[in-house]
Amino acid sequence: MSNKDVKAEGPPDSVSPLSQFLLLSLCLVALLELTLRNNPASTLSPNPIVSLPYRLLAPLLPAYLSVRQWCVERPFLAGALFLAALTLFLVAYRYGLIVWYNHLLPAVTGLQLLPESTQFKQLHYDLIAEIKKRPPGSKFVGLTPVRGRFGLTTWTPLYITDEEQTMHRHVLGETGSGKTASVIWPSVLQDLLDGNGVLVISAKGSDEEIIEIKALCAVSSRVPQLRVFALPAWNDDTIWSHRYNMVWVRPRRVELTGTGAVSKVIHPGDDPVPVAQRVISVLTLGENQFYDTQAEIMWTNMCRLLHGMVDAQGNGLIFTMRDLAVCLKGIGNTGAYLQALNHCLSKSLDREAAREIAAQIANLGKDVQKCMSGLIGAVDKFRSPLVNAYNPDFTFEDLLERDQVLYAQLPSNLYPIQAPALGKVLLMDLQQQASLRQVHRTTRNQRFFGAHVDEFYTFAEMRIIDSLNKLRDANVRFLLAHQSIADLELVSKEFATGVWDNTLWKDVLRQGNPALCEQVAKSIGTHQVHQSTVRRQQGALFTSLLTGDASVKLVETFRLHPNQIKNLARRGQGWCVTKQGPVPVNYSRLPKLPGSFPLSRNVQAGTRGLRLEERFLNATPFDADGTPSTTSPANSLGKSRTAPPPVVNP
Repeated sequence: MSNKDVKAEGPPDSVSPLSQFLLLSLCLVALLELTLRNNPASTLSPNPIVSLPYRLLAPLLPAYLSVRQWCVERPFLAGALFLAALTLFLVAYRYGLIVWYNHLLPAVTGLQLLPESTQFKQLHYDLIAEIKKRPPGSKFVGLTPVRGRFGLTTWTPLYITDEEQTMHRHVLGETGSGKTASVIWPSVLQDLLDGNGVLVISAKGSDEEIIEIKALCAVSSRVPQLRVFALPAWNDDTIWSHRYNMVWVRPRRVELTGTGAVSKVIHPGDDPVPVAQRVISVLTLGENQFYDTQAEIMWTNMCRLLHGMVDAQGNGLIFTMRDLAVCLKGIGNTGAYLQALNHCLSKSLDREAAREIAAQIANLGKDVQKCMSGLIGAVDKFRSPLVNAYNPDFTFEDLLERDQVLYAQLPSNLYPIQAPALGKVLLMDLQQQASLRQVHRTTRNQRFFGAHVDEFYTFAEMRIIDSLNKLRDANVRFLLAHQSIADLELVSKEFATGVWDNTLWKDVLRQGNPALCEQVAKSIGTHQVHQSTVRRQQGALFTSLLTGDASVKLVETFRLHPNQIKNLARRGQGWCVTKQGPVPVNYSRLPKLPGSFPLSRNVQAGTRGLRLEERFLNATPFDADGTPSTTSPANSLGKSRTAPPPVVNP
């Protein structure tokens, strides 16, 4: 019940007790004065009616005479004291009315007006100890206050079950509210302790996060499975990183007989078309729809063409974005680029793709270079050795099948083009590989895989809705963290609604924008509550007093009021919204752990691959680093190996 539910009415129907008291006091003084001024003989009259006033007031006359004489001798002082006493009496009387009618009686009758609290106490606790106590098949989220007997507050752990996690988790909170430290890293640690595969994509990409993920892998004995993809190593060989292949497709494998002839195909290789579509969707081509369509067709067929390239034994050759760039530049060109393209057109096992490419070039004629110029420019933006590994350190097939751990450092402020594009490519790569779990249910790993995306709006893309809708059946669990719903509305309002509707568990941390708080509250919805309305009436001395009359009605109100979001602590507090409703939660942070030790990676120099630049352009191998894999520094912060911290048992 709130003060908004009060109706003021008046004036009162009867004379107030104060008026009655003042009138009686005035009458008493008048009787005392009349008795004093009356003839003494009449006071001694044997007639009981005549002597009645004297007999009733006789005990008060001595005191009255003393006071009267003092007042007559000091009229000004007496008047001042009288006014002061009267004022004090009226103030005390007014306060007594308010306390009695508006506080004491309502407390007894259950109609007391109490404002609803929009805050709860903040608590600091040992997060590691709480994680150790979690039941199997669940994650610890935080401690929630529960009002117990006699109004005492007890703290109860809040867990999210495996089933709830597959419905995905959505974290909202302003900068500095604790999304990363209090929500993402504790979730990552518990996935690591459970032996699950983990993906962490961060648009902030600070070096401290690399230390954090290393430390968490160390305490959970998962260091051999850790991969760190650091985008700052894009054009800086001094920064260490694992390497990726944006267009990696499992190549064709054959088995040879004793005479060297091909006996049989062990594996025909994966389909390159989904990979081609995944990458082309994040490339910025242009605004001409005809050119874009022609570029997409050429790109898809070119990926098929290069996937069909084999070595002398018939084994497929891995290709990269750089190989695709060489072939694309050979279209309508002369010299080495054309030689590379013609070589692939003549040698590829995918003859259909070769015919389609030749036909498209012939049909476009002299306009072919115009049509391909946007595609070539977009591909050239991804020539870094970091994403063109012939022997990649990680693939999403391995991440899912071998329960590996990948941290992707993608600072979007430093790389505004590459970071969002690579984040989208990684998420779509995960989507495609995870869908194979559903197609090959009996042969593919079905363990849980946790995908954590910090500053999610940087990588927001409509296809993520399909992942949220369908990959829960593949046991892929998303945790998406960003600042506000408006971030997602930059893509579209439908996209923001789709993400919100497809995440069952929501962590709403502090928000300072009132409009945003109301928007979040509206998104969470309303519920019906009983609202009491009490009646007031005008009282004495300009008071408004409760009458004791009340009515109750059923009204719609926010499940989570905007003020409850706005008044959260600056860091470490939030509301967990599930299908059961909003629950207040105190989060905690992990202690600082050492994690500055080196990792190993694959040697790239001399590995098998198509390598068109080396064969036809006489280019120096772009991946000829020759650095021993076990002596690479951990990151740009430090090169010394530190002993891993003690293991934390789940």
